[in-house]
Amino acid sequence: MQSSRPFTSVVRYVCPFFLLLLLGTGCDIVSSSGDTPQFVDSTSSDAGLEFDDSPGWHRKSVEHDNETRSFKYFVPNSLPSDAPVVMALHGATIGMDAMFAERRQGSQEWLEIAEEEGVLIVVPNASHDTQPVWNDCTPLPDRGTPDDAGFLVELTDWTTTRADVGADSVFIYGVSNGGQMANRLAVEHPDRYAGIAAFISNINSNLGPNEECSMPSSPIKTLIVSGRSDSTTPFDGGGADVWGVELLSTPGTRDLWVDNNVQGDPPPRQTNPHTEDNSGVTCEITPAPDTGADVQLCAFDGGHRVPADISRFESTRVTWQFFRDR
Repeated sequence: MQSSRPFTSVVRYVCPFFLLLLLGTGCDIVSSSGDTPQFVDSTSSDAGLEFDDSPGWHRKSVEHDNETRSFKYFVPNSLPSDAPVVMALHGATIGMDAMFAERRQGSQEWLEIAEEEGVLIVVPNASHDTQPVWNDCTPLPDRGTPDDAGFLVELTDWTTTRADVGADSVFIYGVSNGGQMANRLAVEHPDRYAGIAAFISNINSNLGPNEECSMPSSPIKTLIVSGRSDSTTPFDGGGADVWGVELLSTPGTRDLWVDNNVQGDPPPRQTNPHTEDNSGVTCEITPAPDTGADVQLCAFDGGHRVPADISRFESTRVTWQFFRDR
């Protein structure tokens, strides 16, 4: 996760990744933890999943923890032999298909980036197909306790093992409940990912040794994007009925990651030059020179949504720039 590593080396890992992402063969693969991955094809008696590298969307279903789990992925027209990977996590009740509906401009922009820069986009689905919600360390109601972290880590492990994709090639982009899930992965499994982007999803204040989720302990590059007038995830933090928990403020979420990532007194914050002339958004970067795990906070004028107005703040492009420029 070194920030000095050129992007060409980021791209170096992933070509085969798409091979894996399809979750290639089956029980003959060993994960990075030494265990045999448990993914099996839920649509046939064959435990293996073949990867279709033809351009466009592809859908897969696998068995994990006695549950059928779904994901899809997008292959651009030209996928390099070492493409980076963006795993996109949808918001609560949205689901993987609605997240990439044509009306969702921010998600559609990821497909443009995929075509322009040869990126593989992977979109898992949360449990409960009718109301898919991630198990993200907040006590969201009617969710149960699905092993979502295990599913996503299994998917990532299978990917890196099967396709020899380095952990510094896989990025997590999450929106709302998906952003909370990105935070959970960053807290519990920072070694699996090159960085996260958590949109409209301040971290909850009940992290700790006696809670379901602990505090972060290893640096990971982090982007936080929040609306100043968000009533679902209040910018100033506090009680949030939707989440059923007290939330840190957006600056407090930034400070938590800065304390975790910088390892010492943080250097002065820097304004993101791509947004410095935009009166409706402020993007400030806290460099982490010793770890390369910079923290960026983008605050925009608006509520609980993904800002995607190219003339004002096209947040997907800002996210990709943050992922890519390491």
